[in-house]
Amino acid sequence: MISSAITQGVVTVKVGPDSIKYNVHKAMLVHHSEYFKKALNGSWKEAEENMVTPADIEPKACKF
Repeated sequence: MISSAITQGVVTVKVGPDSIKYNVHKAMLVHHSEYFKKALNGSWKEAEENMVTPADIEPKACKF
């Protein structure tokens, strides 16, 4: 079982037509991307679920 301390602050990013999942630390995403900063802060669905599904990103473009 994975410790909750390790997974705390982790966001799932699903990309591509097959919804490939990447688990990435939220702090890294919001630091490097205004898109993720806006999506993961506030009262957005993405912020509540800790999951973002960008429509225009292909898996080969991800460098997480």
